[in-house]
Amino acid sequence: MFADKLNKIAFWLGNRTQVTTYTSEGTSSTLASGGAQTTLMTYDPTYHTYTVSVHPPQLPATSYTYDYALGVVTGETEPNGSGTNITAVYDNFGRLTMVIKPGDSSASPTVRITYTDTRTIPGCSSSSA
Repeated sequence: MFADKLNKIAFWLGNRTQVTTYTSEGTSSTLASGGAQTTLMTYDPTYHTYTVSVHPPQLPATSYTYDYALGVVTGETEPNGSGTNITAVYDNFGRLTMVIKPGDSSASPTVRITYTDTRTIPGCSSSSA
């Protein structure tokens, strides 16, 4: 028995725009054809690279926001209908520094990450003469 998925690709971008999963089973010689469930993906209108929303079957869409300069996700709105927002914060190097989930704040984030440069540069000292 085999389960099948059909992927639809935007040929001019190479982005997957639709996935249809069939819940019935097929065989080695026939494709599954029953119980089709389709998920749609939409991409940003500027670069056509970043997924801005995913529309699964029987659920509201999950949407995403980006910092296009860094190429990173800065926010996610969950599909549970309550507008649950998750925010990601990055430093100037594009490194994740905070994740803020509902009920938390930037002063007290869900996750805080700090980076420390422990290298010493030859000929430099931290004290002044």
